[in-house]
Amino acid sequence: MSLPVLVSTRLDRLGRSMLHMISLGADLRGRGIGLKVLEQGIDTATAEGSAMFGMLSVLAEFQRELNGANTRDGFAAARARGRKGGRPSKLSPGQIELAQRRTTQAITPSRRSPTC
Repeated sequence: MSLPVLVSTRLDRLGRSMLHMISLGADLRGRGIGLKVLEQGIDTATAEGSAMFGMLSVLAEFQRELNGANTRDGFAAARARGRKGGRPSKLSPGQIELAQRRTTQAITPSRRSPTC
């Protein structure tokens, strides 16, 4: 009889943090479920695979943190060059000014357009 196995293509797809992946590994072990990670060749049914899972969990979290830092650095550099994030505005500067003026004025029912 073979044990059930959770199969993942990559280790970083299993969890968001090292703590979460280690917790998942312990939970699976406690339930008698093995873990195979195809890309990294990890099989927690072996001692080597279990040790490799722990080491690669740390590296996967480190890689995610680096990616986040690189993204933040890229946004900061773009802002320093005058780039603004987000999609382009649908309204022209004149339309925005008109809308702001209208919201600051009290609009009474008699001042509304007849179509409202």
